[in-house]
Amino acid sequence: MISARLVVFLGVAAVLFSCGDNFDKAYKPILYLELGSNANPEEFRFAKIGAKDPAVRIPVRIFNTGEKELVIDKVELLEGGNAYIQIEWSGSVNPDSFPVVIEPDLTYPSVEFVLVYDPEEGVVDINTSTLQVVSNDPEFKSTNWEYNITLGIEAVGPAAQINRTSISFHCVSGCTTEQITIENDGTDILTVSSIDYSRASAEYAIPNPPNLPAEVKRKGMTGYAPVTFTVRYCPLDDDFRDDITLVVQTNDFSNFNGGIIEVPIRVVQSPAILQFSTGSAFGYLDFAGEGGKHVISLYNKASTECDDLCPTKGSCCGCPIQVIGIDVTPQNAKDWYKAVAINTDGTEKGFPFAVKGGGGQTFEVTYARPVGVNEDMNGKVCVNYNAPIEGNRQQCFDMIATSRCDLTVGPISQVLHFGGVDPATVKTKPVVLMNSGSGVCQVSKVWLTDNWGGNPDADFGIENEAGQAVVEIGAMEVGPFGVHPIPVKYAPVTAKPSGQLHIQYVDPDVGEVTTVVAVKGVKLNDECALPVAKPGTPANYAGATAGTAMYLDGCGSLAGSCGPVLYESGYIWFLLGKPEGSASYLNEETTCSTSFTPDVAGEYEIGLMVYDNETFYQSDLATVTITVAAAE
Repeated sequence: MISARLVVFLGVAAVLFSCGDNFDKAYKPILYLELGSNANPEEFRFAKIGAKDPAVRIPVRIFNTGEKELVIDKVELLEGGNAYIQIEWSGSVNPDSFPVVIEPDLTYPSVEFVLVYDPEEGVVDINTSTLQVVSNDPEFKSTNWEYNITLGIEAVGPAAQINRTSISFHCVSGCTTEQITIENDGTDILTVSSIDYSRASAEYAIPNPPNLPAEVKRKGMTGYAPVTFTVRYCPLDDDFRDDITLVVQTNDFSNFNGGIIEVPIRVVQSPAILQFSTGSAFGYLDFAGEGGKHVISLYNKASTECDDLCPTKGSCCGCPIQVIGIDVTPQNAKDWYKAVAINTDGTEKGFPFAVKGGGGQTFEVTYARPVGVNEDMNGKVCVNYNAPIEGNRQQCFDMIATSRCDLTVGPISQVLHFGGVDPATVKTKPVVLMNSGSGVCQVSKVWLTDNWGGNPDADFGIENEAGQAVVEIGAMEVGPFGVHPIPVKYAPVTAKPSGQLHIQYVDPDVGEVTTVVAVKGVKLNDECALPVAKPGTPANYAGATAGTAMYLDGCGSLAGSCGPVLYESGYIWFLLGKPEGSASYLNEETTCSTSFTPDVAGEYEIGLMVYDNETFYQSDLATVTITVAAAE
């Protein structure tokens, strides 16, 4: 039987020992430290950060969970550790505040600070630091009252860092390069074992390949040197499939599948800007009465010459084209004509071939009647090419061996607008007959009708060459590659004047034809809407000499008399007069600027008509006379 005294003793003992932790707290302070989400850690590793990432900031808080005062004598990072790990103090606590006393059972920390890891750009320091806290917590009595936490960065092994994850080249007229650098952002040696392209290509090269395999030490080590080389792209071929991938083999298996770094290279294609010209006026190859040889020139404009056509200057134009061949039609015309591409040394060039941006190509077209044949034959020659974006294209030129007329009538819109004019004012505008053929165009007659059946008080009238008002003009000739203006006078009589100018002529293919140009005197809502042609003044072209190209500038022409400037289209140039014996012609007739090469001294009369692209109102025909001196 248990005695009453023993029962009392056991009961008291049970009460004492059932207190558990409370019994211990009564006898000591307890240091409780939170480093981020880690409680009382012995080691902490910062996640490695990239070169441009913000610093890593980890909060640290110290509590007292015991029942006696906790005295923190010192908190510091020991010397000689990782230079990029630092303490950032906040609030009233700083190194001069210690010792700090933390009362027992406080629900908030009395000591707070932040550990900051902020390496220099691209540097990996694998050294560790020691965070030391000295207190009166008896738990650390055996370690000289010191609580030490090892701080470092996560082990990452080799970590390849390439300066370009993708490359974009624009189609250029010459070779272009990109510098590639592979650095080691890891903690172990990085090995680069091979560098190559995903497929064989004559357009791509690595002109300064590094010695491989190459070992890249970790940053901060003596002798650290990244792997550098150059990617070079030259648009040499003409299939326009220039995209490729740069493939680098490394031992960085953690960040790249199989250790393979792939850098896609894309070539941004754009339509080639081509200019065709011939040694014959108006783009025709004129063999009439002479036979012989003519030249077709192809020029592929380089990027710097068409910046204004690009959304981003310097980023388009100049892509290579593939010239596929040159054809003569109809089929039997090949007995009369021979068309070939010519090398710079005068030899015949085979097809296909490329013409790069800034490059050109000459084609020769020769005419000779077959033996025993007395009659001539006209034909057509076409340069066939393949261009990026556009695909297969061709540029064709008529070949004229028999004289023929090729008459067109301007204005382009086939409507001659006069605008609102005071009844007391007579305004004159020309309808222009243009013969682009090598033969004379026979015009039978020109007459004017209106919508009121020949009202004697007509709004419109026409003049003969003597400036006399007539009902109709009789037969006239428009010479080869010639221009003939027909003046139409306008003085408003009716409310809504309109009429038609009829031109009757003989077409060599279809016989006698009549074309009609509408004439209108319209009351514009805005009198400023009528365009104004500005071909320049004689002073703009002073100093012209025979044999030297002249550049004509009409780009200051106005879309309306009050502005704005007419830029992109709506231009018609005319070579209205030239000295006797001159064979000069305009290179372009429908751009804001054009050129011609005066071949003899004398006066050249140049005309320009402009129109807007919306309502097709035409300007008056503005002219400028250029006096050309003989070559010295």
